[in-house]
Order: sequence, then structure tokens, then C-alpha cells
Amino acid sequence: MGPARPEVSSWRAAGGVAAIVLTGLCLRSPITSLAAVLPDIQRELDLSPTVAGLLTSLPVFCLGIGAAVVAGVARRFGLNRVMTLSLLLLTVFVAARPFTGAAGMLIATAGIGLAITAGNVLLPVVVRRDFPAHQGKVMSAATTSITGGAALAAILTVPVWTAFGWRWAIAAWALLMLAAALTYHLFAGEEEVVSQESGPTKVWRLPGAWAMALFFGLNSGLYYASTHWLPTFLPEIAGISESQAGVAASILQFAGLIGAISVPVLVSKVYNRQAFSLAVTSLWLVYILGLLFAPSLYLVWMVAGAVAQGGVFALLLSLYVLRAPSLSMVRDLSGMTQTIGYFISATAPVSVGAIFERTGSWTGGLGLLTAMAIGLVAITPIVASRKKLQAHA
Repeated sequence: MGPARPEVSSWRAAGGVAAIVLTGLCLRSPITSLAAVLPDIQRELDLSPTVAGLLTSLPVFCLGIGAAVVAGVARRFGLNRVMTLSLLLLTVFVAARPFTGAAGMLIATAGIGLAITAGNVLLPVVVRRDFPAHQGKVMSAATTSITGGAALAAILTVPVWTAFGWRWAIAAWALLMLAAALTYHLFAGEEEVVSQESGPTKVWRLPGAWAMALFFGLNSGLYYASTHWLPTFLPEIAGISESQAGVAASILQFAGLIGAISVPVLVSKVYNRQAFSLAVTSLWLVYILGLLFAPSLYLVWMVAGAVAQGGVFALLLSLYVLRAPSLSMVRDLSGMTQTIGYFISATAPVSVGAIFERTGSWTGGLGLLTAMAIGLVAITPIVASRKKLQAHA
């Protein structure tokens, strides 16, 4: 065990949790807020379907690019500096994006993806560093805020769009990013010199880390493919209206809070971690197979998919903290797995669209998602092992 950390006053602890929650709210809201008004943006700026698709897929590619370097940048310049600067950059990009024209929107969207990366990679490190005695509860707050931010952005952007137009509807979220930056700057824990026993090159040689990377990629691919295409394919396969499909898409986002809240606490307490993790990941299969074979019951499958997307994401972030033997490995493991995982996941929406374009049916695309879900379930026992990851010389 390392040296004991000094006692933190209750108000500073509360401020630290608030900083984590506000940061989590920023990590998906810039993506789902734009998706909520994308048809209007496409019409007004006369964007081709390809360019419109880039506005939703580009951040995911940039998350992979950014994750490759953010752990090393944090190692050199410090966790708190990188987190605060990334939130300030996110504020600028989100505020400027809708007022820059089509080319400017693409550039700002890429910047948003890169800025989000720091929070994605480093938030589990902050939890491990600042709340070592309450990791499960605080990780639950973090993952709930990430999932909740996506849901709130999907829901609240539309009323603002109706009142003030799409530009202000997506720019207004910059206020949240600014609040997160200020709160994190005020309440972040003390910077810590982390050990070097698990350098980034060693993490890349761990088979368990590669399993986590594949796990991350498959889960994120399922999430982003569903988020992107569900409002399009659900009316066709279930025979419902576009407005009903919009409600279903909101359920997929908002009910994810169930998994995000419960999984981080439960996974640290259950005796059989692998069986519990299998139960969570199997919900992705329930969701997709339900849509394939009983689409009229789509509301049931939306809840299953929501718990899966929130729960599996929370599961993996919790496993970073539970399985890494040191703070430095949490950071390096998070960066490595997200680098690989986001590149995998970015291909999923494109692949589903390409299959539909070639076949004229959504069955093939759902078949691809089924194969991804089977792969996710298959590697779950490896990822959820109770063994600590060990970097060998």
C-alpha cells in the first residue's frame, strides 16, 4: 500500500464528486445533442449524407486518436492540468461549432472528440486517486453522469431547438462544459507522482488489456450503431411512426441510467464477478435478437438494450479500477483500451449503413450487431477475471 492520503473535508469531498459528475455530463452530450437536430442541420447547410454522417462518426474516430496520447500527456504534465485544459477546450469548440459553416463544423467536431478523450481516459484515474475508499459509489456517480448526459442532451436539445433554433440548441451545452472546468479546477485532488512500474509499453503487452480493448470496442460499436441507426430502422422493422421511434431512442439513452447506477456498486461486491458480468453483457443479445424476431415488442427490447449500454460501459470503467494494481496502470490501461476500442467502434455505424445500402434490408445490419454481441459475451469471463493485471518485464 502507498502512503496514506490526508483527510479531505466533507465540503471538498462533495466538491470533488460534483466535479466528477459535471465532467461525466460533458462526455457524451456534445455528440447526442447534435444527433438530435442533425436533420435540420443537414437541410439548412445542404450537407450530403456522407458529410452528415461524418458529424456523428468523426468524434468517435478522434476519441481513438486522442486516447493514444492522452495517458502519456497526463503522465508528463499532470492529471489536473490535462483535465482542466481539455474541459476549457471543449467549451470553446462546443460554443463555436454551430456558427462556423459546414467546414468549420467538421473541424470543431474533431476538436470536440479530441477534448472529450481526456475525460474518457482519465475519469477512472481521478476516482481511484481522490476516492480510494469509496471507488464503487463514486464510479457509479461518474458512469451515471456519462450515461445521463447523453440522455439529457437527447431530450433537452429539442425544446431549445424549437424555441431558439438548432445553433443555440447545441451551443448552449458549452455552459455545462465551462461549469465542469471551473468546478474541477477548484476541487480536484492533489496531484500525485505515480509509479513507473507499469509504463504504457508494458500495458500494450498484456493479453488481459487486449481483451479489455476488444470488449470496449464491441460495446461502444453496439452503442454508436444503435444510437445512429435506430430512429431510421425501427419504423421499418416494427411498423411504427418516426415519433414513436424517437421515443424508443430516448428510452435507449435514458434507461441506461439503470445499469450505470447499479453496476459499479454491484461488481465490486458480488462474489461471482464473471457470472454477474455475463448477465449484464447478455442483455445486448436480448436487445438485438428481440428486434430481429419480435420487433412489435420493441419497448421491452429498448429497456434491455439501455441497461446493456449503460451497464457494460460502467462495468468496464469499474474493472479498470478493480483490476489495475496501481494508479499509473489505471491511466495507461484506460488509454490503451480506448485507443483500440474507439477505432473498432467507429466502424460499426458505417458497416451497418453499408450493409443496408448493399442489401436494401436491415436484417444484415442487425446480424452484424448480433455477431458483435456474441463476441462481447464470449470474452466477458476473461475481462471480468478477479486476477490483477500484471506487467511482466
